Amino acid sequence: MSSYCLSWSAWLVVLPLLLVGSQANAAEEPSPLERRLTIDRLFGTREFDPDPAPLLRWSPRAGVYYTVEKANVPKTDAPKANVPKADAPKTDA
Repeated sequence: MSSYCLSWSAWLVVLPLLLVGSQANAAEEPSPLERRLTIDRLFGTREFDPDPAPLLRWSPRAGVYYTVEKANVPKTDAPKANVPKADAPKTDA
């Protein structure tokens, strides 16, 4: 029965790779000092800026505020011409 054991030369290759991998994971997460809330972080960055409010417009006829948003309409390859619908009644002229 043989037991699996790494030789010293294999450990010299594997150990640095393990250390580099663990340092890469530690670099992704900020340290507690970097996560601390400071005046510079509050006012010096845009991290805590609110989302912009939508532009409100007043309608004097309806007496309400409304917003104008871009419609999300899918594009089609259909022609833009006036094509009568198939179920529309046909009129004889």
